[in-house]
Amino acid sequence: MAALIYTFVETSRTSGQVIDLAVAAANRPPALYPDGRWTPENWYDAVLDLPLLSEKDRDMIGHHLNLMRGWRWNLVPLFILGFVLLVLVVLEVWRDRRTGMQRVSTDEGFHDPSK
Repeated sequence: MAALIYTFVETSRTSGQVIDLAVAAANRPPALYPDGRWTPENWYDAVLDLPLLSEKDRDMIGHHLNLMRGWRWNLVPLFILGFVLLVLVVLEVWRDRRTGMQRVSTDEGFHDPSK
């Protein structure tokens, strides 16, 4: 949960940055781009604002950006589903302990061994 929240907050906090072409041109790989903090999603978004030579490159970067955004949002329903299942399991364990029944498998099904 903390990682999910952090991802949304950091992406929101660092959005809207732009790549300064002069700074990017002055730093040759493997040097990192020095200005600001970036998430991969924000970096890809800023790269799409640059004049790219190939439309194929733009499509590929856009595809990867869509995948990043999709996986981030996909984690929300997965977390909710996991939490609901956790609650159901805890309730089932609590119900079993409360009734004092131990489930023992037999040919007839389940029975209370205290009887």
